[in-house]
Amino acid sequence: MNTPVEQPQTTRSRFGGLSRRARLTFILVGAVLAGAAFIVVAQPWGPGPNGPWSAADHDRDGIVYRNEMESFGRSKPHRDVNRLLFHFDAADTNKDGQVNQAEIDAYGKDIGSRDPINHPNGR
Repeated sequence: MNTPVEQPQTTRSRFGGLSRRARLTFILVGAVLAGAAFIVVAQPWGPGPNGPWSAADHDRDGIVYRNEMESFGRSKPHRDVNRLLFHFDAADTNKDGQVNQAEIDAYGKDIGSRDPINHPNGR
C-alpha cells in the first residue's frame, strides 16, 4: 500500500520570505491606496454638466452662491476671481446672490462664453 508522502513545510510565502511586520505593512499600504483610488473615482469632481458652474457649486445643491464662486476662484492661482464674480453678477439676473439652473441656461454653461475678452471682434 502506498502511503502519501508529506511535503516538508517551507517558511517561504508569497511575499518572498518577508517578516510578519513587513507583510502587514505591505497589506495596510495596499488597503490605503485602494481606498484612496475608490474615493477619487467615486467623487463627482470635474466640471460637471454645467461646466465651471458645476465645479463652483461646492455643496452640489444645483445652485451657485456668490461665496461659492469666490471660493472657487481663489482655490487655484490661475483663476481671476474678479472676472468670475463679474460673470456671476451678470448671470444673477434677479440679484438674489445665487445663480440657479435657469440663470445658468440663460447665461451659458461656459462662464467665459459671453466675455468680451474672449471675443474681441464681437463674435
